Amino acid sequence: MNALDHIESEQFDSLLSAAGAAVAKEILAAFSRSTEMLFGEVSDHLAKADYDEAAKSAHALKGSAANVGAKRLAQTALKIEEACRANSLADAQAALAAARDDFSTVWILFEEKLGAAE
Repeated sequence: MNALDHIESEQFDSLLSAAGAAVAKEILAAFSRSTEMLFGEVSDHLAKADYDEAAKSAHALKGSAANVGAKRLAQTALKIEEACRANSLADAQAALAAARDDFSTVWILFEEKLGAAE
């Protein structure tokens, strides 16, 4: 697992230096809750074939991930959004599964970076 593939280090380091480790931890906890909620929204909207709403949730996920430096997750969320705009259920579901994997990986990396900062 290459951290550079998953995390925009400058973005994350900027968050850490501006907020401090304790506040960054709170921000990342909020990011985790939001990400899980958005995954659920995308999945629910896809189950109803509501591609417009699924795309909106994927767009929100993309922005949230970019804000904390989770660049691969942001890129995968864009793939979900694009698949939804194309009304491609199979592609959207595949990208959603990849996004969940990306989130798991980035969360481990965030925890490692936070642990090193404390």
